[in-house]
Amino acid sequence: MLALNLGGIRYPWLSFPIAALLVGTLVLGAGFVLRLRTAIEPLIPIAILVDPAALHSAGGRSSASTCSCQCICKARWAGRRPRPV
Repeated sequence: MLALNLGGIRYPWLSFPIAALLVGTLVLGAGFVLRLRTAIEPLIPIAILVDPAALHSAGGRSSASTCSCQCICKARWAGRRPRPV
């Protein structure tokens, strides 16, 4: 998320910090999936992750919380109070 927020605004898209953030995200994500698949007793059962209802629920919550967090942060940086959602 940080790479998407900073890319093109504070840093060029092809700069080292943005590329490092994106590569780090991919490596950590791959490590998380590998750990889930190889663990005897995973933290999150794979059956839950492939359930369509869980996928839609998690996607909606994360995008809504990300949007509200970005609005609040941008308003505070600008010195204004955030708009009610």
